[in-house]
Amino acid sequence: RCLIVVDVAQSAGLLPLPHTAADAMVGSAHKWLYGPPGSGFLWLTPSFQKKLGAFFWAGEPLLDTLSTGRFENTGAMDFSIYARLDAALALYQKVGPRKALARSRRLGGFFAAGLTRIFGRAGIESEFLGETAFASFSVNFKRLDPYPLYQYLNRHKIHVKCIKSKTPEGTFKILRFGFPYYETLGPLTKALSTIEHFFYHYHGGR
Repeated sequence: RCLIVVDVAQSAGLLPLPHTAADAMVGSAHKWLYGPPGSGFLWLTPSFQKKLGAFFWAGEPLLDTLSTGRFENTGAMDFSIYARLDAALALYQKVGPRKALARSRRLGGFFAAGLTRIFGRAGIESEFLGETAFASFSVNFKRLDPYPLYQYLNRHKIHVKCIKSKTPEGTFKILRFGFPYYETLGPLTKALSTIEHFFYHYHGGR
C-alpha cells in the first residue's frame, strides 16, 4: 500500500494529529509549540521505521536499543535545545490546546482588522485567503508585488512567508501570517505600524 507522510508544521499544538492515518508525521516545534528555533520532530510507526532502515547510509545506529537510533544526530550539537524544548512543552501543557487555539484566533482577528484598515487607506487591492480570525491566514495581492514588503519586514525582524504561484485558478502573490498563542498585542501592533510605514514612505500609499 501507499505510505502516508503528513506535514503537521502548521497544526501541531493546535489540532489533533492524525496518528491513525499516517505512517509518518514531521513538523517544526518552533511555531505553535514555542520551541527553540531549528527544533522539530519526526513520528513514525514501527513498520515505517523498519522500511526506512534501507535508506540509512551512515552505518549502524549508535545505540542498538533505541528504536529511533537510525535518526539520531551523530555529530556535535547544542544539547541545551532539549531543555528549552522541554520548557516549551511544559508551558503548552499548562495552557492546553483549546486555550492556545482560541488565543491564536483572537490575535489573528486583531491583526486582520489592522491590515484591512491599512490596505484600505493605502489603496492596496487584496483578498484574505482562509479565515481571518484563525491561527494563520494568507493575503493575496491583486496587483502589488509583496516581495519588497516581505524583505522590508525581514529587515525589521518581522518574519512572514512570501509565496508566488500560478495555478489554473489564477496567479497568487501571497504573504502568509501566523499567530502563535504566546504572542501579545504589543509586537502585533508594532508589525502593523511597520507595514503601514512601508506603504506610506516606500510605496507611495495615500
